Amino acid sequence: KGYKPEQPIYFSHKIHAGEQKIDCQLCHSSAKYGKVSEIPSMNVCMNCHRTISEYNAEHYMEPGKDKAFYDGEIQKIYAATGWDSQKQQYTGKTQPVEWTRIHNMPDFVYFNHAQHVVAGEQAIINSFNKKNPNNKIDVVCKACHGKIDTMNVVQMANDFTMGWCIECHRTTEVDMNNGYNKEYFKNLHEKLKKQYPKDGGKITVDAIGGIECGKCHY
Repeated sequence: KGYKPEQPIYFSHKIHAGEQKIDCQLCHSSAKYGKVSEIPSMNVCMNCHRTISEYNAEHYMEPGKDKAFYDGEIQKIYAATGWDSQKQQYTGKTQPVEWTRIHNMPDFVYFNHAQHVVAGEQAIINSFNKKNPNNKIDVVCKACHGKIDTMNVVQMANDFTMGWCIECHRTTEVDMNNGYNKEYFKNLHEKLKKQYPKDGGKITVDAIGGIECGKCHY
């Protein structure tokens, strides 16, 4: 928690996700469809920066930075992708960008982003906001990664320990309004209502196997 390494190209999430309101999944597209939310390729950056060669300082300026600094970082993107901004064409001479990974699950841990971002989206948001009424979130990503849209330099916002994950599974209610869950756990839901009448048969993630060892370790 708190780990925030310097990167070879300065990328401010506060500018992109905060000031410009760019959706997380526009760049991290595999978070919704895959196990891993990969680091976006430089081609994703070029979707916008092919035509944005200078920083518009009127939007936001981080203390200690100036327009020349941001413009210089955009030039690093061009160098990495082999883009000639004068001729408006690619040269074919590319350079790899050696990003420093921040979040890295051990090999013995299985974590699927799609499972949380899609199936668990509303349940996770509701659970987080219930626990943190004065610090609510609007995007599921923030439950684990913190308010990325306020960070100039991304840092690890939580401990990401086994206990931290289990606590969430024990307290997060399954979204029974989700079409799949509503049908799939229909019988279980009715059974729990009768078994636990005081809490209305609420189903938390641990009740559907969320703390079984084999779910994350196999």
